[in-house]
Amino acid sequence: MGIATRIRVMPAYLACGLAIALALSAACGGGGEAARPTAQADRVAATATAARGTSIEDEGADAFLASSQRLQEQGKLAEALEVLEEAVRLHPDSVEALMERGDVFRLMGRLEEAIVDYGAVIAQRPGDVEAYIRRGASSAKLSRFEPALQDFTRAVELDPQADVYRNRGLVYYSMEEPEKAIADFEKAIELNPAMTVAYNDRGLAYVKLGQYQTAITDFDKAIELKPGFVVAYANRGDAWQGLGNFFFAIDDYNLALQRDPNYAPAYHNRGRAYRSVHNYENAIKDFDMAIQLSPRTAEAYYNRGIAYGLVNDFQAAIDDYSRALLQNPVFADAYFRRAGAYGQFNDFARAVEDLDIAIGLAPDNAEYWQSRGLAYNNLGQPQKALEDLAHAIGLAPDNPVSYNDRGAAYLALGQPEEAIEDFTKAVELDPQYATALANRGGAYFQMGQYEQALADLDAALKLDGANADAYARRARVLTALSRDGEAALDVQAITQMGLDTSRLAADLETIRQQRSGP
Repeated sequence: MGIATRIRVMPAYLACGLAIALALSAACGGGGEAARPTAQADRVAATATAARGTSIEDEGADAFLASSQRLQEQGKLAEALEVLEEAVRLHPDSVEALMERGDVFRLMGRLEEAIVDYGAVIAQRPGDVEAYIRRGASSAKLSRFEPALQDFTRAVELDPQADVYRNRGLVYYSMEEPEKAIADFEKAIELNPAMTVAYNDRGLAYVKLGQYQTAITDFDKAIELKPGFVVAYANRGDAWQGLGNFFFAIDDYNLALQRDPNYAPAYHNRGRAYRSVHNYENAIKDFDMAIQLSPRTAEAYYNRGIAYGLVNDFQAAIDDYSRALLQNPVFADAYFRRAGAYGQFNDFARAVEDLDIAIGLAPDNAEYWQSRGLAYNNLGQPQKALEDLAHAIGLAPDNPVSYNDRGAAYLALGQPEEAIEDFTKAVELDPQYATALANRGGAYFQMGQYEQALADLDAALKLDGANADAYARRARVLTALSRDGEAALDVQAITQMGLDTSRLAADLETIRQQRSGP
């Protein structure tokens, strides 16, 4: 038996991404953008400097700022930075020069240096709201959420504006505190009822809480305020998926793609919806488009790999899981899924290698332990299987699969009594678990308890009439009970499935010889 490739819904990567939306408007209060010269003022300052025949070094920091801003408008960030470096050297107390240099560092992706400059502004001007906002945004982009939270909280205290509350809400969201995020988004909406993005953000927080219908209400409002809001349609699609309304979800992804045919997350998440309604061909096409538009998105390769597995193209699945891992080497589920695909080729050694890594990345995931235990069973190492399955049961004591698999390990060790206990527990947890009933029937057969074995195998086949293992085991039991004609019917059922019965026929002949005695 190969490693299970059961589908677990992969959390969609959020359509809007919830990036920290750095507010640089005067509405945020404090110094910063509102205090800067306009482009026209830049030109006036430059003209005045030239008319006086003086050099920029003779001017104050404003001349440097004007020159830097002109260079920024031309996309010459490195040259703008050189001007600002000189401005700070000549005017080390100019908070405007420090703020501007921090902004250029941020635009260049040099966030550590930006944070230092914003800190220097705050040291000189502790009430500068913009400096707190910008430092908070830079910290958040580095995933340093605690200092970001402190900066946005201070900004709220200094100037409780809608944008500031929203920024702090985004940090709470990133810190997996959706309730606090919702409170901040609500405050932002209270202060600015027309703030479209705040409804969208609050909807995403409700999605994280599993409150999908409430989330849909927020996405509806965002779309009402801004009918062309692509990400709100896509996010509403995600909420419909959370409710299991996959066709409604597909409709919303279609609406998003009508407005932006190049919006990769909508293709990706529509692919997930198609997969959920067993339309694997369209799912794969959508994942193809998502990958074409965003080739570094690990989740798209991962989800396409699942779709390939569902159409039994396990090599394509392995290739996609490997591509996902190139993009994200710590993607535990991708190792887990690739192990399952290796199991389909009976390559259990490689499956164990992948599961070792998955367990190292997520040691509290019971399914990983259960799957490695099964792989060890298939490698003929039942003792290792017992250890892994005991660990899996400790993590998830209500999972019938782990008990069933541990029962199989006990059988391999020649301990049918212990196996029966585990199979019985599996059936107690899931009375419709045909495999566990068939396995318990096999254990009873090993113990010579043929009538109990037959009862279990009859029950298993009533639940799953295509269970070849159950037919084979029942054929053995019937043969031991001298009911050869009924056994032959079970062998015939297996043959009609297109399976080889030569080994079973040899087993039945051995049982008949043992039945006849020496």
